[in-house]
Amino acid sequence: MKAGYKLGITVSALLLLAYGLLYSTQNVSAAADGKISGTVKLDGTAPHMKPIDMSKDPVCVKAHEGHPAVLENVIVGQGGGLENVVLYLSEGLPASAASEVPSQPQKYDQHGCMYVPHVLGVDVNQKIEVINSDPTTHNIHP
Repeated sequence: MKAGYKLGITVSALLLLAYGLLYSTQNVSAAADGKISGTVKLDGTAPHMKPIDMSKDPVCVKAHEGHPAVLENVIVGQGGGLENVVLYLSEGLPASAASEVPSQPQKYDQHGCMYVPHVLGVDVNQKIEVINSDPTTHNIHP
């Protein structure tokens, strides 16, 4: 009985190893092979959003008349769901199975004296284009 048990474990381990080696050499396309979905929720009370002092730039003051800009470190939506959350998979497919880097850069725009989008996710080696759509130079050196 002990020999049969050991043989079963050994065969199972070898099959898992063989399957793992086979799987690790296959390229896959992330476009159609899977989907991860869910909700990240805040457990507790959201912190107060502190106002941003834009008083040194008249363009920004005018852009936010009646609705002052605030630090959006934690934004909680309906049902306690967090906005602007990035999910990073640290383990899984090998680097050889990664999809191609997008040819178009991600755009990060200074619009209304705030960056849009608030959070920007990019692929490794993907280019980023930083744009200033406001009629002011903000804190850059022209």
